[in-house]
Amino acid sequence: MILARVLLVRGWTQELAPVVATLQAAGVEPAITQIDREPALNAALSRDRFDVIIVDPATMSRSIIEQCLRANGRALPIVEVCADLGAEVRRALQRDKV
Repeated sequence: MILARVLLVRGWTQELAPVVATLQAAGVEPAITQIDREPALNAALSRDRFDVIIVDPATMSRSIIEQCLRANGRALPIVEVCADLGAEVRRALQRDKV
């Protein structure tokens, strides 16, 4: 099991359990911080360390996330919510560790 600090950019009204279950099924044990607004993204990036960002494109655009990463001097893999989310996150984490 890969332990991962996940920054989840997704609306608060959407359930967290399916994301956790999908990641765990792929062998990723997530510690999730969920945000849904740009000021919260900047605050989280300045305050905590993360291994990967998972984003629901309906919540925030990738370009805003990339801009916030640059502003905070961070470089993290970004994975969009998709049907194969668990495998995509696992691959991103493994690439980042190399």
